[in-house]
Amino acid sequence: IRLPPLVLAGMGPILELSNPELYLSLILLIIDFLIGYMIESIGLQLLFSNNPLIEKEEREQAKLPEEIRPQNSHIFPIYRKDSKDEPLPLFSMDSLPILAAQLYYWSPATAMSGGVYQCFQNLVGFFLVAGLYNSCQPSGSYPLSAFFLAVAAYIGPHHVVFLIPLNLLLSQ
Repeated sequence: IRLPPLVLAGMGPILELSNPELYLSLILLIIDFLIGYMIESIGLQLLFSNNPLIEKEEREQAKLPEEIRPQNSHIFPIYRKDSKDEPLPLFSMDSLPILAAQLYYWSPATAMSGGVYQCFQNLVGFFLVAGLYNSCQPSGSYPLSAFFLAVAAYIGPHHVVFLIPLNLLLSQ
């Protein structure tokens, strides 16, 4: 297992159990479930926020000529609010956050890597998404978000690259 020493020390009690593979698989699947939950919450928070930039973008998208309008706009909606001029989309905008969460959680790559092969890469994803989730909440704290991002950078130093977009997102 290629993990930092503090993470391995935290897993010590689990590794001493009679069937550690089973418990590690269950813990990793629970972590995947929490990542899916946080993806849905972040999507709902961003979708229903009163951001003037999003509303400006929707007004400009309504003015798009038919020649450059996306061909598959009947599948995924362009607008947050239903329009009488547009055909009904296959998926409503309200269902996109839960769809994104389900696509993550029910993905065979997610289930196989965490549940079957005990791959710990979802730990880094968990801490990255937890940092973003905490910062998007109205009662979230930036020090706790920074802690989550620091833990993710400790487990996988190459994930520091994600700090720049998160910092830009949080500064708005």
